[in-house]
Amino acid sequence: MLTQIEYLSEGMMRIATTKADSTSSFTPMRSPLLQRQCACGNSAGLTASCDECQKKALTLQRRSTEQTEASTRAPDRA
Repeated sequence: MLTQIEYLSEGMMRIATTKADSTSSFTPMRSPLLQRQCACGNSAGLTASCDECQKKALTLQRRSTEQTEASTRAPDRA
């Protein structure tokens, strides 16, 4: 009767010989460029976002920090 260690050792040897005998039909290919993905799911190219998202970011209008009319919200108190 085999001990547990001997049983595991024989199993590992079988796995090692099986992997060595098998041939792989998959040949990994190296890609010359890293392809990034935009947050929206499109291809980002060389930047962090795609052309469509870049156009959206450029057309966003930000509100001025200078307000001409009185603020309707009371300031936060610490």
